[in-house]
Amino acid sequence: MPSKYQPLVDHLIAQTDTAEVMLTFDQIEAVIGDTLPVAMRIETAPWNRAHLGYVHAWQAAGWIAALDRRNRRVVFAFTREGG
Repeated sequence: MPSKYQPLVDHLIAQTDTAEVMLTFDQIEAVIGDTLPVAMRIETAPWNRAHLGYVHAWQAAGWIAALDRRNRRVVFAFTREGG
């Protein structure tokens, strides 16, 4: 079964002309077609633990995520280290 976060991974992969993508929680929810769990709004771990399938997927594509709680968004940076 595909992850509900696969549309987010696909969205990031499509960003071929930028090194950084900032998405608000609302924008992420629009991309995935679902609400984010509360933990993803307040904890950094769900965005960075590579053993989680969805995190592994965007890291494998070369992206890392940083939660910006204050501004209710996530900043994705392209590292070119994926693969």
